[in-house]
Amino acid sequence: MTGVMRRFSAALAAAAMAVSIVPFADISAYAEYAVTHPEGFVYADGSKFMCDGSPYYYGGTNCYYLTYKSKSEVKNVFDDASKMGLKVIRIWGNLDVHQP
Repeated sequence: MTGVMRRFSAALAAAAMAVSIVPFADISAYAEYAVTHPEGFVYADGSKFMCDGSPYYYGGTNCYYLTYKSKSEVKNVFDDASKMGLKVIRIWGNLDVHQP
């Protein structure tokens, strides 16, 4: 390999390394896109539920059938759950494809 070829190869390798590093040069610039949650909003953090930065534990029930009941029947379920002190009702979202 001639001296010119070596210098060209070295310059090409250096340029390739520089270009590959550029996207990672300022990761902190992406911090502004961090997810924020409204106050009182329950969200998942790994395997935990969190609310306002603290672990969130709840008692609830599963009501898979709510997606195909009438509004009055759903209201009755919510009223009964409220009387029992339940604050969470889990429903299945995959059953809502029959009608919008």
